[in-house]
Amino acid sequence: MVMIRTAKELKNAISDLENQRSEQYVQLKEHFVHTVDQFSLVNILKNTLDEFKFSNEFVQGFFISIAGLLSGFLAKKVLFKKKENAFSGMIIPLLRVIIERFFSRSPKRPS
Repeated sequence: MVMIRTAKELKNAISDLENQRSEQYVQLKEHFVHTVDQFSLVNILKNTLDEFKFSNEFVQGFFISIAGLLSGFLAKKVLFKKKENAFSGMIIPLLRVIIERFFSRSPKRPS
C-alpha cells in the first residue's frame, strides 16, 4: 500500500479507484448477462442436444426405440384385426413370435 501524503495524491488515488470500480462494474454486468443467457431454457436444450447429436449410443438407442414403437403399432394393427380366414389365423401368432423375439434381444453396446 502506498502512503498518501498530499491532497493531490489522495484525489488521484480516489479517481483511480473510481475508474477501476466503473471498469469492474461493466465487466460484471457483461458477465451477468452472459450467465443469464447460458441458463435460459433454449440454450440449455440446445447445448444438451449438441452433446447428443454425435453420440453413437444415442442414435442407436433412438432407432431401436422407433423400431420398437413401429413394431408395436404394426403388431396391434395385425393382431387385433378381425380374422377373416384360417390362413391369417395361423400366420398372426407366428408373426407375433417373430416380432417379439427380434425386438426382445438386448442391443449390443459398443465397448
